[in-house]
Amino acid sequence: MSNQLRVLILEDSQPDAHLLLRSLQREGYSIAHQRVDNADDMVSALHNSEWDVILSDYSMPSFSANEGLDLLKKEGLDIPFIIVSGTMGEEAAVEAMKAGAQDYFPKGRTERLAAAIERELREKAERDKRKQAEEELRQAEERFTKAFMVSPIGITITNSQGMFLTINPNFQKLVGREANAIINHTAAELGIWGNGGDERILDISSHGFSAVQNAEVILRSASGEVRTVSMSTERIDFGIDNCVL
Repeated sequence: MSNQLRVLILEDSQPDAHLLLRSLQREGYSIAHQRVDNADDMVSALHNSEWDVILSDYSMPSFSANEGLDLLKKEGLDIPFIIVSGTMGEEAAVEAMKAGAQDYFPKGRTERLAAAIERELREKAERDKRKQAEEELRQAEERFTKAFMVSPIGITITNSQGMFLTINPNFQKLVGREANAIINHTAAELGIWGNGGDERILDISSHGFSAVQNAEVILRSASGEVRTVSMSTERIDFGIDNCVL
């Protein structure tokens, strides 16, 4: 584990906070810390610094661990929150854990505190990795959607039965139909093919191909206008169906 640790301590007793710090220093931690004992100071500390872990007494004259947990949620921060208290009963400990505290230790019995912090830091790192991966996926999907929608060529995605799942505006223009008149229908149902054989040409599943490139086909718009276009298709896997782009 890293020996650098940033600790926010919610504690009204300076001697008790000092004992906590000493117990962690004996485990090899180099600690940067701040002690607060009220809501305003906690909010200020959260805004002004980054913290690896919060260690909190359960009950203080003007503050409590439960209030600290509520503030942490309101700030939308994911910081491990561990309660160290000499006045907390088992029932209160269970409720605090349900409210979001990661662990609880009685004061004077903190020999496993360092191990608990190490565990929570590992789990926090895993959560951060998942969030980063989810954000990267969201951004990739957003980029794909933008590129799909503004592409100068007509693009569609159909399922393995040929039903349109999504289309872009330029394909709408090609066939002269609104999106809601195309989605969940097949090209055959809509009479889009100007030549009945074109649908078979582009049915890559029937040919055993994974793609068809630059096939010349005839499209018929809703108004009856026909035009010859070059069309390519490729089988793609979205996890639930073999789709065609």
